[in-house]
Amino acid sequence: MGEEQDGAPYDESEHCKEVYAHFGLAYYESGVIESGIANALLYGEFLMGWKDRIEREGKATFDRKIYEAEFDAYMNDQYAQSFGNLIKRLERVIGIPQDLKDVVAEGKRLRDILAHHYYRERSTEFVTRDGRDRMIAELTDMGEKFGEMDRRIQELLEPVKRKLGIRDGVIERFTAEFIRKAHAGEPMDG
Repeated sequence: MGEEQDGAPYDESEHCKEVYAHFGLAYYESGVIESGIANALLYGEFLMGWKDRIEREGKATFDRKIYEAEFDAYMNDQYAQSFGNLIKRLERVIGIPQDLKDVVAEGKRLRDILAHHYYRERSTEFVTRDGRDRMIAELTDMGEKFGEMDRRIQELLEPVKRKLGIRDGVIERFTAEFIRKAHAGEPMDG
């Protein structure tokens, strides 16, 4: 324990846990970006490819088992890619405007800091109360930047979704139903 803060005794151990929690959240949010890019590639490459195939060959040639096997293989391949390779592929498949390229490059840089050397580079800050406070502020800022990056990538996908015939709100309704079922312990369809 230590001096009081807001009427409560300061607990250094709890303060350290708070830094770890903020780190975990920021790192999680960087992973959301990787998944978001994998999903963007799913729309822009895999689903557009299937749409073109169906338009070319007709709906009667659609085989759900083949589609599901190719879908699983495609997503497994995306999740095996590095963050940098996902970004390169997103640029090639969908295209990234320059202002978003800058945001994505900064996001990758921040993610790499978190993944490879965040605590090592802040070992001196971590041992002081003020240093931990600065780390919490920095990690919160990183999380906000990852959130903005995700929002911008989702905006980038809107024209692709329209080409695929995905109407506004469809994904949000599906997600809400999925979450409802998960909370209720209900089986998921398909």
